[in-house]
Amino acid sequence: MKSIEKKNLFTTKDTLKIKGIAIIMLIVHHMFLADNSYEINTIKYFIVSQYYIQKLAIAARICVWIFVFLSAYGLAYKYDENREETKAYYIERWLSLMKGYWFIYILSFVLLIIFQKHPFMVYDKNMIYIFLDFFGWADFWGTPMLSGVWWYMCLAQFVLICVPVFWGMVKKYSGFCIVIFFVLLRYLNSGIRSNYGGTYTIYIYAILFGIICYQQDILSKIKEKKKSVFELVGILLVIVGGIYVKMKYASVDEYQITLILFSLATCAFVMLVFKYLDNAKLSEILIFVGENSGNIFMTHMLLYNYFLKIVCFSHSVIGCIITLLTLCVLASVCINYIKKVIKYDQIIDSIRQMIIRKTVQNG
Repeated sequence: MKSIEKKNLFTTKDTLKIKGIAIIMLIVHHMFLADNSYEINTIKYFIVSQYYIQKLAIAARICVWIFVFLSAYGLAYKYDENREETKAYYIERWLSLMKGYWFIYILSFVLLIIFQKHPFMVYDKNMIYIFLDFFGWADFWGTPMLSGVWWYMCLAQFVLICVPVFWGMVKKYSGFCIVIFFVLLRYLNSGIRSNYGGTYTIYIYAILFGIICYQQDILSKIKEKKKSVFELVGILLVIVGGIYVKMKYASVDEYQITLILFSLATCAFVMLVFKYLDNAKLSEILIFVGENSGNIFMTHMLLYNYFLKIVCFSHSVIGCIITLLTLCVLASVCINYIKKVIKYDQIIDSIRQMIIRKTVQNG
């Protein structure tokens, strides 16, 4: 019997709460990483200077590793439910991943035609580029995308493929597989290189830690232990230390040890929120944001680019973050309402079940 079935302490709500924080970090990362627009340059920095806000924005990029870790953990759980049907796993999880993206892609494409009349120009009027972007493969081939942040759809599919592939190795060697991959990555080429997210191999340790935490039920074991100041300080030190080392030494780290430490910091962050963030009201808000995190992820840069003056009207850091987050949540609510009216999810789920049924019947 799976240990997670015995404990079941790391719930969907915990995942959503962490996603809520991660998506806010993503907004901070994209808003304040650079100051290449007039509106951003009008922001007034009071308590914390622009220099440190930009450092915070760089550190907030850990949100990508958090999403990768959570994806790997959740996919490991789904894969473990029925490991004999790997084909069904791939079909079900791929369609579940893509259905939200496809709706927003089509909606964005149509709206851009109506209001901007330029989406075809983004693709140099090349239908192959449209096809690749629609399936989330544009980043793999280095072809144009309607939104640069959509590169993550390619990484998400990479994670989906990796979980069953890595499962057996993690099951057999547990934490030692980190050492195995440390050696392997020294002799492998960098692989898929993204113009936006870096080399895909930098996320492998986060995938491995996600699978290890699921198989060993580490999060549940930590949750069961009594809270202590020493544990809290230790977790915070791992987070801060991992982020600091990555920011300061990654460019000169020939052996990519900083990536292992950064992935450990990701695990520590998940543990911190899971065990120590238990304020009911705040958790409720973060869960709500987490429920909309998929839509927010896919729309936030589009809204940021087209409504920048509205986003920056307050001329304050917190005000800009809250404004963009509010716009994203409102857009997400509208998107979910449209999907509900046209029964989009039910249609995709019916197609998914039909494909899985035929796949299982055909062996």
